[in-house]
Amino acid sequence: MQDLRLHRWSLPVISLVPLAVSVIFAYDGMEFNGDAYRYFESARNLLDAWMEGSPVQTGFWPLGYPFLTALLMMLAGTGFPAAQAICLLVAGCSLLFLIRINKLEYPDHTAEVYLGILLLGLSGYWLRYATTIMSDMSAVCWSVGAIYAIRRWSDDLSFRYLLLTALCIALAITTRYVSGLIMVPVCIGFMSFTANFRTRMLHFSALVLLVILMLLPQLPFSMQMPDASVRHPWLAHWTPLNFLALDRTTIDGHLHVRWPNLLYYGLAPFRWSELSPMGGLLALLGLVSRLKRRISRTDAMMAIWFVMMWLFLCGIPIQNPRCSLPLYGPAAWSMAAGVLRLRFLLPERAFVIGLLLYLVVSGWSCLNKWRDFVKQKDSMLYTARMFDQKIPVAARILSWELYEAFHIYLPWRRISTIHGLDRAALQELLDKE
Repeated sequence: MQDLRLHRWSLPVISLVPLAVSVIFAYDGMEFNGDAYRYFESARNLLDAWMEGSPVQTGFWPLGYPFLTALLMMLAGTGFPAAQAICLLVAGCSLLFLIRINKLEYPDHTAEVYLGILLLGLSGYWLRYATTIMSDMSAVCWSVGAIYAIRRWSDDLSFRYLLLTALCIALAITTRYVSGLIMVPVCIGFMSFTANFRTRMLHFSALVLLVILMLLPQLPFSMQMPDASVRHPWLAHWTPLNFLALDRTTIDGHLHVRWPNLLYYGLAPFRWSELSPMGGLLALLGLVSRLKRRISRTDAMMAIWFVMMWLFLCGIPIQNPRCSLPLYGPAAWSMAAGVLRLRFLLPERAFVIGLLLYLVVSGWSCLNKWRDFVKQKDSMLYTARMFDQKIPVAARILSWELYEAFHIYLPWRRISTIHGLDRAALQELLDKE
C-alpha cells in the first residue's frame, strides 16, 4: 500500500477533531437532560473535599472519572474545560490502544491498521462522547487499555504491563461498574497466554491482588450507594425476557420500544449515528476474515468482550445509544481486519476511492449528527435566557426541559423541576410560595 501512507501524525490529527469542532461550535461539553452536570458536580465536590479536608460528598456513580477530572481541575481550574479535556484525552488514548493492539497482530500492515481504527474516530456517538462531560469514553479507554496491556504482558511477562493491566481494570470498574465485565476476557486471555502453570498462577494471583488493592478506595462509597452498584435499576430489572420483549417496566414506568434489545444493540454498529452502515459492513467483513484464519488470543478476548457487553445490554430495561459505546472497541478491532481484507479484494485505485468515499460520507454524517445535538442544547439555552429576561427576578420558575439550563447557566434564578411530580406534589410546591 505504497500510495496511501499514513504517518504518525494521522492519529493526533483524528484525535484533535473533537477538540476542533468543540472550539469551532463553542461547545463546552455540557448537555441537558443527561448526567453531564452531575459528573461535573461530583468532580468539583471531590476537589472541594480535598482542599477543605472535609468528607467527600460523592454522587450516584463511582469516582473514577470524577477523580481524574478533579486532578486536572487542580491545574486547569474548576470550569467545564477540565472535565471536557479528560474526555478528549481518553478518546485519543482509546484509538492509540486499539492501533497498538492491531500493530502487534499485523506488524506488516500498519497503514491498513491505522485506517481501520481511525474510521472509528469519525463516527457520530464517538464524537459526541469524546466531547461531552460523561464517564462513558473513559470506561471504553480503560477497557481497551486492559486488553492491550495483557497482550503486551504476554510478550515477556513483564511486571510493568501486569501493573498496567491491573490499573486499567481498576479504572474501568471505578468509572462504570458494568466495565467489570472486561475481567472475563482479560482473565481468559491471561490464562491461555503461557503454558507454564506455576508462572501463570503466580502472575494471575498478583493481578487479582493488585486490582483488589486499587479498588479499595472506591469500596466505602460503593457500600454507601448500593443503588448505584449491586441494586442498580439495570440489574434489578435485568431479565432475558428483555431480549425480545417490546414492552417492559423501568423505574419511570411502562416502556414500549420499536425494536427488541437483541436487534437494537446487535445492530448498533450499522446505524448512521454510530459506526454507519459502511462501518458495520467493514466490521462484518473483518469478522469473517478473522474467522477464516487462525483465531488469536486477542481475537478471542475482543469477541468475548463484545458478546458479554451485548448480552448484558440485551437484558437491561432501557434502550439508549450511549449504552452501545463499549461495543465500539471490539467493532473497531474487527473494522481494521475488514479494511485489511478489502485491501486484498479490490484493486488499489478502487480501494482508495472507496475509503475516501467512506471518509466523506461518514465524516459528514458524523458532524451533522453531532451538530444537531449541539443545536438542540443551544436552542434550550437560548430559550432559558429569553425567559430569564421576561420573568421577574423574585419569581420561582417551574420547568422540566429547561430545568438544567437554568440550574447550570442561570443559577441565581429560583428554579424547580416538575419532573416526576403528581398533582398533589405540584400543588404542595405552589402552596409554599
